[in-house]
Amino acid sequence: MDRDGWNFHNDIAINLENEARKLFKWDARPEQMIFDADAIESGNFAEDMIILLRKKTNYSNSCDDIDNFVVKLGVNIGKSGTEIGKETAQELFDEFKIIYRNH
Repeated sequence: MDRDGWNFHNDIAINLENEARKLFKWDARPEQMIFDADAIESGNFAEDMIILLRKKTNYSNSCDDIDNFVVKLGVNIGKSGTEIGKETAQELFDEFKIIYRNH
């Protein structure tokens, strides 16, 4: 959380929504969908990262780093950004970006 004025919606949720739009090749904003930034902030954070990682690797069963990350995310499934907490959310998102970039 290096940015002054950090908030979950702008620093995490919108970035995840944009990744989904790129990966799934959506031109329009995915309103009222699991990948909408508001839905991510409200409780789809962990689920969306799992889906994006699995999709990017074509649902491969041989990705230990993703499997380990999914286990780590387990306690955050269904939680909103405020329930997860700033530090934890940012750490998980940073880890997601590294894994995502490496696949």
